[in-house]
Amino acid sequence: AAIAARADAPPGIDAYRIADRIDARLAVRGVTVRLSDGAPLAAADYVIAGPDIDGLLTIEFAPSGLSVLAAHLDAAVVVAIDTTVREAGVIPNSALVYPNAASFGLAAGDPGGPIQTGTAVIRWGTATVAKVDKSNRPLRGAVFSAYRTESDARADRNPIAFGGATRLPVDDDGLLTLTPLRYSDWAAGYPVAPRDYYLVEVEAPSGYQRLSDPIPFRVDAQSTEPGVDVSVANVLVRGDSDSGLAFTGSQVLPMLRI
Repeated sequence: AAIAARADAPPGIDAYRIADRIDARLAVRGVTVRLSDGAPLAAADYVIAGPDIDGLLTIEFAPSGLSVLAAHLDAAVVVAIDTTVREAGVIPNSALVYPNAASFGLAAGDPGGPIQTGTAVIRWGTATVAKVDKSNRPLRGAVFSAYRTESDARADRNPIAFGGATRLPVDDDGLLTLTPLRYSDWAAGYPVAPRDYYLVEVEAPSGYQRLSDPIPFRVDAQSTEPGVDVSVANVLVRGDSDSGLAFTGSQVLPMLRI
């Protein structure tokens, strides 16, 4: 997830700091700082500190960086914080911009104090899979993988990793919760056209036919609520030529997530 904070640089710059308290559900992978007009900033022009134990991350400009800002007063400072999502949730983020030394000792809302940026929001949720037989009884032993595109799913290419694992077994109740996954209709802080994820049954329960086709599913606020979102029904190999069946959305079988 990329979170951007933007703030215009005022004239008469004697200090400049951006402070962002990172939500505990995010892990920072990297921070980039640039000017909106493309003027170069050197690594020595600013100091990045944190996030500390309370999640506070700061970017403070050094004297050389203040000189660059003063020479580009029509530009904006743009900070992008690249994060890994640790758990599902609707996670807002905004930053405080301290435009001069006098603002450093003040609080947001104080006259002359720091300026609050706009808020960026990322939306990550869950989807729960139930492995059952044709009579809606839970089955153990199935293993699934999830993919971002149908072509990847059919080629077993670029499976999504959850906690470092891409082969995901159901539990003793035949359930598997995929989390976190970005909402299907949200990206980079904005609504987008919904996209499907794809679920592939890598291994079927012993004695049952494996479902060969990828199963499309979506992640949103509804899928994140307790309950089964994708119900995958398998049939016995012996004496039954039917293919496996998958039910999603309103066709989901009535099983509650535990």
